[in-house]
Formats: sequence, structure tokens, C-alpha cells
Amino acid sequence: MASPSLNEFIAPEAITFGHFESFLEASEAAGDLLVSSGLVLKSYVDEILEIIQTKGPYMVIAPSVAIVHGRPSDSVIKTGASVIINREGVFSGNEKNDPVRVIIAISAKDDAAHLQMLTAIAEVFSQPKAVENLVNCSSSGEVLDAFSINLT
Repeated sequence: MASPSLNEFIAPEAITFGHFESFLEASEAAGDLLVSSGLVLKSYVDEILEIIQTKGPYMVIAPSVAIVHGRPSDSVIKTGASVIINREGVFSGNEKNDPVRVIIAISAKDDAAHLQMLTAIAEVFSQPKAVENLVNCSSSGEVLDAFSINLT
């Protein structure tokens, strides 16, 4: 059985482009997209921010890419994801992978869903030029298309 595509987890309204002053601000915006999409409660976003503030930038998993998340909990309504494209990039404190230009916030109802999401994200970003393709997008439709192209 094939693993799920990242597109299965992201609604077009959960993708935005912007300029952010800090990694924390961009991460909060990604979390707020999860809230506005009906995927999580605001308390989940608070948990994401607390994790970043207490544990540092370990969620910056590759050059220019961060996956921000909390734990599966009652604050998660539905498994899903949001995407922030920040062309200029923000600095997280992860010297190896800064600046961060793509932030994906994920919410998972349980550990299995959490692993499915991480697998789908890993498949996308294992492709050459994945970040460059995403940063060059100008609409949510183009972002979803870029995720699809990266998976072929």
C-alpha cells in the first residue's frame, strides 16, 4: 500500500505566503492556519510555541525546512497540515539549516497519523529542488501542484 500524499493532508486555505520577522512568529502563523482550518484548538498552537521556546530549533529538519508540531492530544480535532512559504527566510537558531523558508505545521490525532505525515513530508523533501520549487510558487494551487510533482 502506498503511503499517503502530503496533498491529502493540506487544504488550499491552509497555505499562505508571507514575510515574518522571526521563526516563532512564522511558526505561530502556521499553527493559526491549523486553527482556522478547523484542525486544532488554539491550545495546540500554544504547545508548539512552548516546545520551540524550551527545546530550541530541532524541528528545523533540513536546509530551509521546518516541521512544527505538538503531540497528538485532545487539542487535535483532525489530522492535517498547513504550509507557510517565507521567501526571505527566518532564522531559527539552527545554524546548519537556517534560514527557514518553508514551515509545515502538522496536527495528528494519534502516533500512527503523526508517522504518516512525517513519511509524506520526507518523500516530498527527498526530491531535488523541492524547496526551490515551493519558494517559487505564488498561489496555494501551485504549492499543491509542486507537492504532486515532487512525488512523481
